[in-house]
Amino acid sequence: MTNTRIGTALTALTALATLGMLTACGTKGDAGEPQASPVASPTGTPAASVSNSPQASPAATNKPGGAVDLTKLAVGAAPKIAWLEPGTLHTPDGGTLKTTGELTAVARLGSRWLTVTSLGEQSQITLADRTLKPIKTWRTLDTIVLSDTGTAAGWFSPKGAPMVLSAGKTAPITFGTPVKGSAQPVALTGDGCADDMSAEEGGCTLYYNLTDAKGHSTFKLFNSHGLTDVVATKVLHGSDVHEEGDSVRFSAMTKVMDEGSCWAVMEGGMEAMKLWNTCNYSLDAFSTDGKYVLAGPAYRDGMGDGTVAILNSNTGAKVAQPKVADGAAIVGTRWEDTTHVLAAVLQGTTWGIVRIGVDGSVELAGPTAQGDESAFRHLGLN
Repeated sequence: MTNTRIGTALTALTALATLGMLTACGTKGDAGEPQASPVASPTGTPAASVSNSPQASPAATNKPGGAVDLTKLAVGAAPKIAWLEPGTLHTPDGGTLKTTGELTAVARLGSRWLTVTSLGEQSQITLADRTLKPIKTWRTLDTIVLSDTGTAAGWFSPKGAPMVLSAGKTAPITFGTPVKGSAQPVALTGDGCADDMSAEEGGCTLYYNLTDAKGHSTFKLFNSHGLTDVVATKVLHGSDVHEEGDSVRFSAMTKVMDEGSCWAVMEGGMEAMKLWNTCNYSLDAFSTDGKYVLAGPAYRDGMGDGTVAILNSNTGAKVAQPKVADGAAIVGTRWEDTTHVLAAVLQGTTWGIVRIGVDGSVELAGPTAQGDESAFRHLGLN
């Protein structure tokens, strides 16, 4: 099953920046029909302070064909997943918990919370109880990934050791030899990692991108039964994996150019079959049922994206792609359920979370709030 990654947009941005892409991004239309227009950047003067007071919306519609425009959208239900704003964790049931530090990721792991706090060059992973009281902490150089069932989370230690923590446990297990280079976790699949590494059933697989000292990236995997391998050849950067039975489907970058990048959805192993490819979008996370794949602009630069699209994962056909208002930047996306995507949006000095349906509907997921770029919203992994 697919894993919904944290920082979807920023992950691909990092990969493209590493590969030296320096020109302006284009907003893309249907496959094979690029439409050159720059990705919108946040505009407006940064607010002197941040106010979390709800802002009234004058707006109007959540019908198919709507645009991502915080000034014109109707207000719908609050997000069904957790999300973060400075100092506050919003829970899926509508509650709030106070936070400290610069949290960049959050996930529910069974009945507990798993958070990631930026400490500069490293980050701290904290396992906490329902009230966010810390239980145990670890360090990482990147972030965490979560299995779709919410039964396990994976990351890499600062020394490159793959770590997987199962729900209800307080100590992660380590499998495989620590990697040499920079490891970025991409997806965690399986119902959980067995403590008994010799067990034939169960277990899990941690997919990751490994970048060596020369900047060369390889899409690889660790299996809790001891297997380590390259996921596919001729792939520069993996972005997500969806497993269903014996079938493994993944999205990955296949080419990078000054003006953008090319991506593909593939099935199989090292010599994977390419189902389709596009140079009009970058590909992000699969929906949990595998029917759709989230997409952004083929070139990513700046704080956020000016394009968000939902594509058919079997064919690459565009399912939904709302217009994005001038001055609006999409700084993060996450699947809310199998038919809705949430997008964290900064428009001028207004923050909001927008819900986009596969039917093309667009609405606000709760009220907007005022804040500058430092009042970053992070969507939870679940």
